[in-house]
Amino acid sequence: MVDGWLATMTSQERLLLHLLDNPLPERAWDVKPHLTQAGISEATFVHRKHVPRTIKLAMKRGFVADDTRHIIGSKQRRKVYLLTPEGKQQAGKLIARLREMSIDKGDEQCVVGDIIGHEKMLYFLAHVDSHCKWHDVSVSIYSPPPGEKIAAEEIFISVFGQAWSDGHLSEDEKGIISVLRRVLDFPQSELERISAAASLARDAANQSPEDGTGEDLSPDTPRCGNSTDESAGELSESDAIYIEVLLEALSDGQLIREEDAMLSRLRSSLGLAEGAHEKMHITAREQLGLDATETTHVMAYADALRVALADEIITADEEAILESLRSSLNISPQQHLSLLATERAKLN
Repeated sequence: MVDGWLATMTSQERLLLHLLDNPLPERAWDVKPHLTQAGISEATFVHRKHVPRTIKLAMKRGFVADDTRHIIGSKQRRKVYLLTPEGKQQAGKLIARLREMSIDKGDEQCVVGDIIGHEKMLYFLAHVDSHCKWHDVSVSIYSPPPGEKIAAEEIFISVFGQAWSDGHLSEDEKGIISVLRRVLDFPQSELERISAAASLARDAANQSPEDGTGEDLSPDTPRCGNSTDESAGELSESDAIYIEVLLEALSDGQLIREEDAMLSRLRSSLGLAEGAHEKMHITAREQLGLDATETTHVMAYADALRVALADEIITADEEAILESLRSSLNISPQQHLSLLATERAKLN
């Protein structure tokens, strides 16, 4: 649930306002993350697990469409969202109604349209409480319903146990842990405490290999009872967390052994069945704009093509480099033509 006056708006209305105030640039390949599902969740005060359903309903009604772009600060392409002409019309009607709303600001009653200026509507409304009174600081935050919060510390104890099993934290493992910390809103100081404890536990286990008194953190022991809420047509809290981590792990187009081991441990901690991985793996690849058969070398060649086509002309030198890439990456002539057509279409 969300606090403040925004609680009176539906998640779809907030989505339309956000996309209206943040249009997807037509020709820009690199875009900011506020148009991804994670960015939409943060901007609209809609919990991450509810965002897919909100977007799906808006797309079904013809208000929202999707596209694939490279996200600034990310390693990979991801799905982003934009308003259709019908969506812009719907959002425009909503804006018109909101601008006529009366609120109390200080000791005066004001009309929103007279005082909002160039501020984005969602940002402005986040400062209005449930009694239509303006505050200098935002009063709107998302707070999960009772019982919905995942036991974050148990998750990190389990995941760090896996990550420290080989005696060090790789960059890929650090990336996954960083995403988990952000999604679970976990304090950095507590994270460092758990990491240090896991490292010490690993050292102690190596010194006493036959001491079996430690906690059993095996991947086949579920630690939380959350499961997918299929009847609600949305992601469960556990699914939403797992997909966010999958997006990070897949940011280079593949899962390496260290990442796969941590994901297995995470599934156990979240109480997810092993079979849930395949379904969510497909969902994550779709959000990254990856075809089911698209591999890292194909994506690397597509990125090289995009760079070569930045000025809309492939020079002789660029073609020589691309030809060498096709040979080393085993890109077929058919794949080249298909990727070339796709990248050219993005320029039009």
